[in-house]
Amino acid sequence: MAVTDSTQVRVSTGSGRIEVVAEPGRHGVWSSTGEIDDVDGQLTIDAGSGRVRVLVPEGTDLVVGTTSGRVAVRGRAGDVSVLATSGAITIDDAASVDARTRGGKIIVGRATGVCRANTGSGKVQIDACRGAQVTVTS
Repeated sequence: MAVTDSTQVRVSTGSGRIEVVAEPGRHGVWSSTGEIDDVDGQLTIDAGSGRVRVLVPEGTDLVVGTTSGRVAVRGRAGDVSVLATSGAITIDDAASVDARTRGGKIIVGRATGVCRANTGSGKVQIDACRGAQVTVTS
């Protein structure tokens, strides 16, 4: 499915691992589920329960959500927002990050903008960012 500069990709699962890979030179979005819904330029992938792998063009804005499971964003993404009830969140490289989990660690390699990280229990590691707002409850 084709992507423009204003396209946002949303990925969700009830439980299971989510891996999104931002690839240089890629022009479309691919999902291991095979199903991608396009609603007003917003691409949505609902994996139900299970593992999902999504390939997107480098710089794509992402909104990712899971009730239970790990989330990994590989490559250079745009603005990334992740909400997980439980599970670790790993983001390699993004324009900005907003990562929240009730239980699990958050690891960010680099954010060229602001990085927000909030975890109920778990560690937070941010290697490089322009500014950070970090909350760890326990």
